[in-house]
Amino acid sequence: MDDFQIIKAEKAWTDDYHVLYLDQPANVGFSWGTSYINNEQDASYEFSRFLIYFFEKFSDFHDKAFYLTGESYAGKYLPLYTHDILEYNKFRHASEYQNI
Repeated sequence: MDDFQIIKAEKAWTDDYHVLYLDQPANVGFSWGTSYINNEQDASYEFSRFLIYFFEKFSDFHDKAFYLTGESYAGKYLPLYTHDILEYNKFRHASEYQNI
């Protein structure tokens, strides 16, 4: 691969979509913070609280389509996060639901 070159792509996901990257839970990867998570349920609770505050702060995103994606261990925690978001939505007024 002597001719290997890095070139800028003409198109990026962020050209057409809003993308939010979240390194979660805190204190893993590149993230840092004061909370310490002991299990996936605690991580899901923290993630749900983040989303609630995010959509309160940035309400113009409230009516946009919302997708959760991940890799590797995400196959374990994303189903739990999705379940907890749907459970939370059951207790909210229909106009406050977040599309998933």
